[in-house]
Amino acid sequence: MIKQIILYIVVLTMIHSIEYDIDKNMLNNATSYIAGLNMKKDYKKAKNILLPLCSKKIIGSCYLLSKVYFNGGYGLDKNISKSKHYKELSCKYGVGLACFNIAKDFFEEDKDAKGIYYLKKSCDNYLVKGCQALGLIYEGRGVNNDYKKAIQFYSKACTLQDSFSCYAKGLLYLKGLGTNKDFNEVVTCFEKACDLKNANSCYSLASIYYYGKYQKQDYQKAITLYKKSEKLGQPKGLLTLGSMYYKGLGVDKNVTKAIKLFKKCCDNNISMGCDALEKIQRESLKENSKTKNNVQTKAR
Repeated sequence: MIKQIILYIVVLTMIHSIEYDIDKNMLNNATSYIAGLNMKKDYKKAKNILLPLCSKKIIGSCYLLSKVYFNGGYGLDKNISKSKHYKELSCKYGVGLACFNIAKDFFEEDKDAKGIYYLKKSCDNYLVKGCQALGLIYEGRGVNNDYKKAIQFYSKACTLQDSFSCYAKGLLYLKGLGTNKDFNEVVTCFEKACDLKNANSCYSLASIYYYGKYQKQDYQKAITLYKKSEKLGQPKGLLTLGSMYYKGLGVDKNVTKAIKLFKKCCDNNISMGCDALEKIQRESLKENSKTKNNVQTKAR
């Protein structure tokens, strides 16, 4: 009896595996008809393939049906009602992007409560931008502030590797909004966001090490992070880097490097970089004048 049960399970698993491969191939064929990959675009043929897949709850099939009915053409009449129906089914079956797009529709109709409901469904289905959007909304961009909820949704998006949300969460801990101030958490959030290539987070983290405010002062870490933030598109750190080279903080004093960094700041419309250049020029003129006067005094 046990052998028969095991054999039945093995056969059933093989059947499911074969069915999965067939469904996957059918979904790929439908996608090819929609995109016109190696064949003429044909939404009607795509629809005929997708309908049975959608009834079997094959991930993505209902969402594609929604798209072809929304766009219409290529042998298929446009049908907004059917598009909406399949989009809702897709959301129900766990496609976060479908839930997100339904939310957008409700926000455009000024039905914010329903929009937030569907954003939560998109976040529940692990759609990063759904969680991020909820964090922004609860931080005060659309509803009354609820910083605890903002942290909750930023945390989930951060777990899903969203650098913006990691940084935003860190800022809330820094300001003590929705939670007690927690500088260890700030550093943890900023580090993760920086690892995920968030330029502003790398810059903020560099400043923490430069000033030694929430961590032990570490000029070498500050230099590394300021350079990284600049490579990622945040040039403000060049100003502090220039100052470090000019004063010899954590590096050998190098006025030539400092001037190059200040000039780069100035070229990026950072006025303090231009100010630093002018200051160096004034000091240089003053020093040259002093040297000239000393030479003339000795000559007499």
